Amino acid sequence: MTNLENLTVNDVLQSIADAAPALIVATSLGTFGIIGYFQADYYTTIFSDDFANSKWIGISIAVFTELVRFVLLISSVKDFSNNKRFQGILGLVASVGLVFHDIQTNKAIATVLEGIHSHYFSSILNFLVVLGLILEIRLILAISSSNKTTTRQKQDSSPTPSKLVKSKARLNGVNTVTTN
Repeated sequence: MTNLENLTVNDVLQSIADAAPALIVATSLGTFGIIGYFQADYYTTIFSDDFANSKWIGISIAVFTELVRFVLLISSVKDFSNNKRFQGILGLVASVGLVFHDIQTNKAIATVLEGIHSHYFSSILNFLVVLGLILEIRLILAISSSNKTTTRQKQDSSPTPSKLVKSKARLNGVNTVTTN
């Protein structure tokens, strides 16, 4: 009960902020999953006349495409967090390329759907595709900034000559005043 009494709004906000990268990954997976579902249906439909295994072909293409998007998300974040900017930028460029591919596929998916709502359906799918890219960029920013903060904290806590003199003096029972 005491812990709840000491809980502040800032503590709650900090807890949510700490969970943000995991929430971004989960939301990205959701967008990839939704897009993959409709791609699988589309590819199954277009291959159904020519292949007996059209269902597995359609699912495989969709899973592979969206899995590549997820791998690019994770590798771009990792590259930027390890200060490998060039590799991170290449990953982002590849992600943008897949976004354009998905948008074109969404147009084709909408043409397969007959009716007045196909345009809205295409817009919703395109929104989800772009949202996945936005989440990828946001995750890169979140992880990169947290790594810079951690690096700064490590540098601040590393022993400096003045800190070592103070520590040694305290061990010997001597009070000293040093300046940096």
